[in-house]
Amino acid sequence: VKEIQEKDKNGSKPDKNGKRVEAEKSLKQLQ
Repeated sequence: VKEIQEKDKNGSKPDKNGKRVEAEKSLKQLQ
């Protein structure tokens, strides 16, 4: 549960926005 809460904080807004932020982060890492 703590891990999920931390992810929500990192993504600012969980759910759709959170997934979008994570996708952008992974894209930056790939580049």
